[in-house]
Amino acid sequence: MGRRGHGTGSLYKRKDGMYVAQYNGQYKYSKDKATAKQNLKQMLQQADTAKPSNITIGEILNDYLKYAGQVPKFL
Repeated sequence: MGRRGHGTGSLYKRKDGMYVAQYNGQYKYSKDKATAKQNLKQMLQQADTAKPSNITIGEILNDYLKYAGQVPKFL
């Protein structure tokens, strides 16, 4: 089996015959390879939905100041 690209998780078979899908410190175990592939695909899709998109430093600073109890004056 060849190497997977960076950030795509891993899929391997343990000595006891179980398959492991691993991504970002999470592990899911299954008895067959097809289910392990589905588990890995599901973990990768969940990771994509958790990432914020098009966020700027100004928005982060505004949120920080809002939660700190101050009104942002620079935007």
